[in-house]
Amino acid sequence: MLPARVGLGYTLFTNDDGTIVRWNPCVPIHYAVDTSAAADPAGALADVRAAVAKVASASGLRFVYDGPTTLVPTKAWLDAGGAASSSPGPAGAGPSSGAGAAPGAASRSALVIAWARPGAGPGESDLFGADADGEGGWWEAGTSTDGVRWTWQIERAFVVIDAAAAPLYTAGFGDGESRGALLMHELGHAVGLGHTDDRDDVMFPVVSAASRASWGSGDLAGLARVGASAGCVG
Repeated sequence: MLPARVGLGYTLFTNDDGTIVRWNPCVPIHYAVDTSAAADPAGALADVRAAVAKVASASGLRFVYDGPTTLVPTKAWLDAGGAASSSPGPAGAGPSSGAGAAPGAASRSALVIAWARPGAGPGESDLFGADADGEGGWWEAGTSTDGVRWTWQIERAFVVIDAAAAPLYTAGFGDGESRGALLMHELGHAVGLGHTDDRDDVMFPVVSAASRASWGSGDLAGLARVGASAGCVG
């Protein structure tokens, strides 16, 4: 599956039948957070919840905070949905393989956000891309009553923040390399947005000194296409 530019200023992902990869906006998205590896866990959690609120406000998607978790998302966790058919998000939006159980709050949470180190050991995630300070993505599942016509939707998603690189970002949502901008960018991936080539958009591939932690016009157009205004899935 490759990203498809389906509108001016934003990039989404499409299924083989042309439908857009997205959550069902008529069902709340439960999420859990692990900031135990962050330099300032309380501040990191506050920024996560504020960033989620910004996604919700712009898209109409509803989020429910389930509380803290000890889970660090991995490829195995991402692909552990167990649906009849499934598709992982592409690079930059989450690969997947294997299976596993999610402990604690994450067992009921479709979205998990965690500070972690790149790798495959305890406290590490194998979902990071090369030289990425953060990564966000999704896993979608399809259902069908006849094996011919399928209904697809995102069932599970993640955001992982590199615990070693995170202190380089300023806490909050100020201009420049802020933690807020990084979280908004990765959460954008988690709800189905791809990268854009407009530096005024949060979904521009690089968070830099020129970045702003506020949605650009392309971001807002894309979020509308994956959000409540697109209607229920199924």
